[in-house]
Amino acid sequence: MRYVRRIVVALVVAACLGLLLRACPSVRDGVPGQLVQAHREGESAARTGVLVLELWRDHRASGALVAVQLDDAGEQVTTALGDVAALAPDTAADTARQQTLMATLAEAAAALDAAGAVVRGVPVSEDVGDELNRVVGEFTDRRGP
Repeated sequence: MRYVRRIVVALVVAACLGLLLRACPSVRDGVPGQLVQAHREGESAARTGVLVLELWRDHRASGALVAVQLDDAGEQVTTALGDVAALAPDTAADTARQQTLMATLAEAAAALDAAGAVVRGVPVSEDVGDELNRVVGEFTDRRGP
């Protein structure tokens, strides 16, 4: 009886583990799924940058709060960029998507850094709001790699 119970418990655990792994995008979807996830994270971070910069310019958020939000968004983009760079695509199409996404994520990271500099009072040569909006447009135009 105990032997049968152990077998049943082991089968239930194995089935649950299989379902859990199947639901994980990085396992289920492989490189394409991971590229889509990084795209979403990058777009979300860039949109956050646009929003908090707008709030700061409208004097609806303090510089300290906006600086923290921009730093967090920059870290999110940097993490996504590292995750994408670590991928080993199997197909030429995935390699092309990886390279394009890495370029867009790098632009987003630079724009978020420039926005953080503006909030801290460091002069920059470009309008960071326009640059962030341009990067968001790139993410939106691609709608996932």
